[in-house]
Amino acid sequence: MKPVVNSYLTLASEDIALARKIIDAFPRHAAYAIQQAAEKLIKAVLSAEDIPVPAQHHLGALAQLLPPDHPWRADFAALDVLSGFATTIRYPLPGGRLPRNPDRSDLMDHMKTVASLANEVRDWCEEKG
Repeated sequence: MKPVVNSYLTLASEDIALARKIIDAFPRHAAYAIQQAAEKLIKAVLSAEDIPVPAQHHLGALAQLLPPDHPWRADFAALDVLSGFATTIRYPLPGGRLPRNPDRSDLMDHMKTVASLANEVRDWCEEKG
């Protein structure tokens, strides 16, 4: 496995572990960590496929960089729902209000999805070499 791919996968695992630890006390930060884990998984696969990795946080746009028949494209495109966690929940709303905390149940579902994908993507990347 390429060192950069391994690094993305390791960082994604760390983001998932962080989200698990802080989800109750800091749900906005957990949401961001979940989004970051998903982003790093996509970037790991892009790197494994020798597709240039842009400085981009929009998960749907990153997924579109994969060929249409790529085995991970649909799974990654489905993660686009997490894209807003990269920015919208981390900054004050107009008028200075705090953004609302994401729903805990939704966060748990997202975290489980991303964690499961992390294991599958690591296996795929190891097989790819």
